[in-house]
Amino acid sequence: MNMKSIICAGLLISASALPGVAQDRSAGHAGAHAGGPPSGMATFQRKFGAAGLLSIWGVDDTFGATQSRINNGLSQQAKAEATGITTGYEDDISTLLVPVSVLQGLPDGQSFIYSKFTFNANRGAENPTYSEGTLPSILVSYLNMPSDNLVWGIGVLGQRADSDMKHNGGEISSTSAGFRGDLMYIMNDHWAMAHRVVALWGDSTTDIPTPFGTVSEDRDSSLLYWQGDLVGTFTDADLPQLGKGWVLHPRLGIVAQETIRDEATNNKGGHSPEEDLDYGMVQAVARLEKPVFKPGEWSPQFELGVKHEYENSVGSYTDEDDYLYSQIASGRKFQNGAFLNAAYTRDDGFNGNRRTQTFKLIYSMSF
Repeated sequence: MNMKSIICAGLLISASALPGVAQDRSAGHAGAHAGGPPSGMATFQRKFGAAGLLSIWGVDDTFGATQSRINNGLSQQAKAEATGITTGYEDDISTLLVPVSVLQGLPDGQSFIYSKFTFNANRGAENPTYSEGTLPSILVSYLNMPSDNLVWGIGVLGQRADSDMKHNGGEISSTSAGFRGDLMYIMNDHWAMAHRVVALWGDSTTDIPTPFGTVSEDRDSSLLYWQGDLVGTFTDADLPQLGKGWVLHPRLGIVAQETIRDEATNNKGGHSPEEDLDYGMVQAVARLEKPVFKPGEWSPQFELGVKHEYENSVGSYTDEDDYLYSQIASGRKFQNGAFLNAAYTRDDGFNGNRRTQTFKLIYSMSF
């Protein structure tokens, strides 16, 4: 099965949730208030938060890690083709991620506008190919909650990446824009699913200094990304050994992406053919957290899991298909409804060639 087939299958899985959606907005769930189900914004946050879906929907970690993995592979491929060196490559990156988001309820009580600005700064440790750069991005989405167990959304996003390649003194600047679609569906008190589709189109300019002058290339590209997650919810009522107030969210996820880089000719007459790059990853992660509902309370969170890349067109140079994922985080809710979350995340390859770490400071508001 090729990557297009996998992505199409993911879209069909997303659509299959729609016919079975209950239209009774009074349907109960563990996240509802004891005196009756909340409505509007409260329903969205309580029910989908309790189902473990908002921690996936509100972050772009997996999408960003996918782009980083592919871009690093492209740099390694270019160096290997230019020098003949095919070993010694590593994926060793430190990232600072600062997303700021606002969720605003609309008068109908079942739809919202979600806006998010994210600043991303990354730096690679010295190895045959490494770089440092920034990646600011912006997303504006419309969300609709037709029932208490379903939310769908469609939005536009744009981003700009600027990278300094430390191994050859080159620079890459790229701009892209496109669409993002989301679907979250609560199947029952214990299981829910989330799907995300991203389509982006962009162009990039690469300048590399050489003894014979700077080589410049302009190149267009596009990508289609799908992410699907099955998320479980088990409270201390289900598993008393968790401890009072703690919740376990086991998660099974899959990612598929196809990237097409158009052919291009640089300013020295060199020709680069069109490239069709496929990427796929599966993951199994357990999230343990203590949710908070009152201002001033702290919410500790822990995640541990394994990931396996079943497809990566440019991933062979690091020889790293399997890796351990871990995260430790803590969040605090404020009187005005805002939430601040600080997290430290790692990916550690089983062969020792992948060591990435991300420091996240997440601030979200809702009204």
